[in-house]
Parts: sequence; structure tokens; C-alpha cells
Amino acid sequence: VAAPLFAEQSFTDLRTLNFPHRQRLNLEGLLGRARSVSYLPKSGPEAVNLFADLEALFEKWNRSGIVDLVYETFLYRATCG
Repeated sequence: VAAPLFAEQSFTDLRTLNFPHRQRLNLEGLLGRARSVSYLPKSGPEAVNLFADLEALFEKWNRSGIVDLVYETFLYRATCG
């Protein structure tokens, strides 16, 4: 993703910072999180299938009623000149 930044000769002092994050959710929280995402379907057959799939995944992967959504954010910093 950042290859063009690192390939550009105009930039110096290139740094990558990584910020891991874990969101612990019960089933209600997982479904609520999915409902809050603007680009996911809210109604119709696609939404029905999505939420059925999420419930099935929750049942498969939950530990004591909790699943973890794991995020990783990368920050790329460089000086120009």
C-alpha cells in the first residue's frame, strides 16, 4: 500500500507506525457493529444473509460469549525535501 511513498525519492525520514487494536464484542455488540457500518446492507435478502452469516461465525468462534475484532492501523510518515 505504501510502496509509492517509499519509492519516491523526494521523501526522507520515512517511518511506519503500527497501532493494533482489539474490540471485544458479544453477539449483540457484533450485530450492532455491523449495523453501524454505512456500506453494509441494512435490509433485504443481502442483510438477512449477512446477519445469519455473522451469527454463524459468532457461534463458531466465540469464547465464553465473546469474539474479538482485530484491527491494525498503519501510519506512514515522511519528510519532503
